[in-house]
Amino acid sequence: MLVVPVATNRETERMGIPASMLVAPGATNRETEEVGVRVTINVMKLGYALLILPLCGFSCVSAPPKPHVAPGRYVKTIQEGSIQRSYILRTPKGYDNKRKVPLVLMFHGLGSSAEEAESFTGLTLKAEKEGFILVIPNGTPGIGDMKGWNTGFLDLGSKDVDDVKFTTDILDQVEHDLYIDDKRVFVAGHSNGAMMAYDLGSALSGRIAAIAVVSGSVGIGDKRVPGPTSPVSAIIFHGKADQMVAYDSSSSALLQAISAPESAKWWAEKDGCGPMTETRRGNDVVLDDYRNGKGSSEVELVTIVKGDHAWPDGTRTPVAAADLIWSFFKAHPKS
Repeated sequence: MLVVPVATNRETERMGIPASMLVAPGATNRETEEVGVRVTINVMKLGYALLILPLCGFSCVSAPPKPHVAPGRYVKTIQEGSIQRSYILRTPKGYDNKRKVPLVLMFHGLGSSAEEAESFTGLTLKAEKEGFILVIPNGTPGIGDMKGWNTGFLDLGSKDVDDVKFTTDILDQVEHDLYIDDKRVFVAGHSNGAMMAYDLGSALSGRIAAIAVVSGSVGIGDKRVPGPTSPVSAIIFHGKADQMVAYDSSSSALLQAISAPESAKWWAEKDGCGPMTETRRGNDVVLDDYRNGKGSSEVELVTIVKGDHAWPDGTRTPVAAADLIWSFFKAHPKS
C-alpha cells in the first residue's frame, strides 16, 4: 500500500506556500485549523496524482494487436533445439481476428502423421462447421521412420525429444498469434497420440480443459502419467477387439497396457469424481460415466463392443468420435 504523509505547516512552507497565505487576517484558531486540513487534503490529492501518473505509463497501455490471420490452412514450424518441428494450423472460415475461439490439438498415432490425422479423424470438417481452431502436430521418428510421441511411460519418438515442451511452445505461439479462449483449450489423440493426450492432460492441466483419448492408456505396469493436478475432463474411446492396445486383461493385444476401464477410473479419481454414476448399455456401445468432479469435471468411457484399433469414424463403427468429442469439449470448459 502506498502512503502519502500529511503535510504540516512547515512542509507547506517548503513547497513555497507560506503559512501566512493560508488564512485570512484575523482568522480564529479553529478557522486556521480548518484551512490547514483543506490544504493537507489537497496536498494529499496532488501526491496521489503524481504517484498514479507514472504507474499508468506501465499498466494503462493496451496490449499490442495480434497479427491478422486469414481463415485457411497453414504449415507452421518451431525450432526445438537442433530439430525443426512442424504442425498444421487450420483457422475456420468464421475466424474474424476479434472474437476468442476454442482451440483443439490433435495428436496422431505411431506411424501416422499430421496430414493423415487431418484427413481421417473428421475433426477438420468439425472445426470448420463449429468454428474452432485446429492444430495437428507432427511427431518425430522413433521406430525406423515411423513418427511417434514420447509420453514418459512409453517413448516412441526420437531420443531425448521433449514433446510436452514442444506442445507448450505450440500453445504459446498460437495464443500469441490468434485470439484463443484460454478456458477452451482441448487435446485429442489416437493410439500413441492418445497416450500423449493423457500425458499433456497431466503436465499441462492448468491450461487444458479436457482431453479425448482414442485407443490409448494412462500407462504400462507401474509406469503411468502423473495425472492432473488441476481437474481435466476426459472422454475415452476404446474397442474391445483392439489388437494393438489392450482394452482389458482379457485381450491378447500387442501392448498390454493399463486397461481402458482402469484408466478411466484412475483419471476420474484424480479429478475427484468418485464412483461411476451411470452406465448406459446398448448392443454395440457401453457408456460409463463419472460425474461431479472438481471444477465440474467429468470422465466418460465409451466402449465400442466390436471396435478395433481404428479411429471410430461413424461409417464402420456405431459412433463417430469427432461428433462425440466436440459435444463433450463444448460442455467442459475450464472452470
